Formats: sequence, C-alpha cells, structure tokens
Amino acid sequence: MSQSPRLSVIVPTRNEAENIEPLRVAVGEALRGVAYEMVFVDDSTDCATVTALERAVAQDASVRFEHRGISDGLSGAVLRGFELSRGSVLAVIDGDLQHPPETLRRMLTRIDGGADLVVGSRFVAGGSDGGLDGLRKFISLVARATIWAALKKTRVLTDPTSGCFMLRREGLTKARPEAVGWKILLEVLQRGRFDRPAEVPLQFAARVYGVSKLGGRQVVDLYRQLWRLVRASPDDRRFYAFALVGASGVVLNEAAFLVLGRLGAVPELAAPISAALSMVSNFVWNDRFTYRDRREGQAVGRAVRAVATQVVGIGLDTAIVALLHSVIGMPGAVANLFGIVVAAAWNYGVFSSWVWRPAAAGTAPWNVNPQEASQKS
Repeated sequence: MSQSPRLSVIVPTRNEAENIEPLRVAVGEALRGVAYEMVFVDDSTDCATVTALERAVAQDASVRFEHRGISDGLSGAVLRGFELSRGSVLAVIDGDLQHPPETLRRMLTRIDGGADLVVGSRFVAGGSDGGLDGLRKFISLVARATIWAALKKTRVLTDPTSGCFMLRREGLTKARPEAVGWKILLEVLQRGRFDRPAEVPLQFAARVYGVSKLGGRQVVDLYRQLWRLVRASPDDRRFYAFALVGASGVVLNEAAFLVLGRLGAVPELAAPISAALSMVSNFVWNDRFTYRDRREGQAVGRAVRAVATQVVGIGLDTAIVALLHSVIGMPGAVANLFGIVVAAAWNYGVFSSWVWRPAAAGTAPWNVNPQEASQKS
C-alpha cells in the first residue's frame, strides 16, 4: 500500500477459517470511503485459517496478517497488532463475527467528534448481549462487577469487558500493556492516557462458525490480571490499603476501649483515649504504607492535617448517627454504619488530596511507532 491508512482494524484470530472472508467483506462495506487496513494476528493451530488469510491478502490490498509461532493469548495478539499497524487510529474487533463490523463506523464517528477511546457496549441504549447464552451472561455480569470494584478507571464504562474498541494511538503510554489475561481493554485503560472515553451501542451477535474460546482458564486469567493491575496501580492499591488500615484502626479502638473499661475507666474517658490511639495508629500506617510515595514535608505537618481530617470525620459520623437514629428512628447500629461509610469517604478523599498531596507528573508516550510488517501470502 503506497499510502498509510488512517485506521488500523486489528483482528486476533485462532481457528476462525470460516469467518475470515465474511468479516473482510463486512468491514470493507462498513468502512467504505475510509482509508483503513485490516491487520490479522493469527494464533491458529489449523492450516485452514492461514490459507483463508492468504486468500484474503491476495484479494484485498488493505489486508495484512502475521501467523505467530507463540502462544501468549488474545492480549498478546492484540498488542502485536498494535505494533504492526500503521494507522493513527487503532480498532480491535473479534474474528468470530460476534462484533458487528458496522460498529466500527459509529466508533470512528465518535473519535472524529473528540473522543480518544470508544468502546462498543452491550449495555447502553441500542446495545444487546443477545449473542450470549445464560451461563456466559452470568459470567460476564460477575466479571463486570469485579472489574468495577477493583479498578477505578473502568467505572466510566458500562461494558469494561468489551473486546470491541477504538482508540487514538497517542493515548498509549510508556507503561506498555502486558500480554497477560484475555481482556486487553483493561490493560489499555489502566496503562493508557485516555481522558475522553465514550461508548457506542454494540449488538453482540450469536456465533455462526467455530467455537467459543472462553473456558475456566480464561476466568482464572481474568482474576490474575485484575490482581496484577491493582498491584501496579497506585490509586487502586491505595484505596485497598486505606481500607485495611481503617479496619485495623477499628479493631484497635474497640480493643483499647475494652481494656480501659476493665482497668476501671468510665466510657466517657475510655472513648476519647481509644479514638486517639486509633487515629495515631491510622496515621502511622497510612504514612508508612498507604501514602508512602507522597510523604512530602515534615511528618508533624502531615500528622496535624490527618488528625484535623479525622476529627471532622468523627463529627460527620456523630451528626449522621444523631440524624438517622434520633430524628428518623433508624436503629443505632444501622445508623452508625451509614456514619462510618460517610466518614471513611471523607477521610479518604481529604487524605488523598490534602494530607498526602499527589505529586504532579507527566506521562511519556509508549513507543508504538507504526512499522512495516511483511505480508505473508
């Protein structure tokens, strides 16, 4: 091809011989008038898929492919596609025809409108997951809930498990995504720099040819991937560390209160002493563990800000308990739970923005410069 395409459509394939030609034709119709290329990255174990890809290359100058001799899964295939592609806009679509190719046109329209990452979602108006059976719908629901709970950046999407998405190349950053797990979108979201995400409806179709690659191993790989991404993300890791430290503070508070009571201290004296001990403990552990990468200035200054924050949190907790229990009549234990949640949210927000201030830092681009790849035909 003499002219570099604007859009690169990356298609990972594994034993999808029957789907190659229908997909090629459908993508061509959907992207009529767009300068695009299709980059197939094939991990097939059969010869039929390679033969189908060779035929597609011979028929269509916009098609290229690479058959790999390694097996690092779907994510590895997509990352290789990123490296082989030449477009300034990159799209990923499955090779099984369950992602309607016309979705590509809608995603490109959103990119042209200013979005830097567009996801084909089954769960926005006009989308559907009708191509999944009941078991796979349940697995997908559990996966989405787990992902939302684990990774903050995914909460802007209704469908973080989608395998159909489009992005601007410059959004990929120096922290190269890893070929671990089967949901490459999670890697892109966590390690990329995308400030204007969007979603378009995707009608997930039933598979016609071939068999699904989803199995128990893929589910296990997802949870391994989430664990690794949380560990690699300071913001996500920080939240769980904060929760752990807070839980230890509650245990210390209760233990100290009980010990002081047995020593003869009245509750009015035991309560503030216990609270003070837990606040000191929380500060030490948060300073050394949760926010260890943000310890700027004097420890005394951080300690004063932390105590002031927690005092306000205690006031919020007390006010909410008084309102819900005394005014509305809610049971005390339930009212206290609401108070604790609000106070914890207050403490975490202020700790993260004022007590331990984030350092301003830029992110250098990940080098995924387009490179020519030899056609295999």
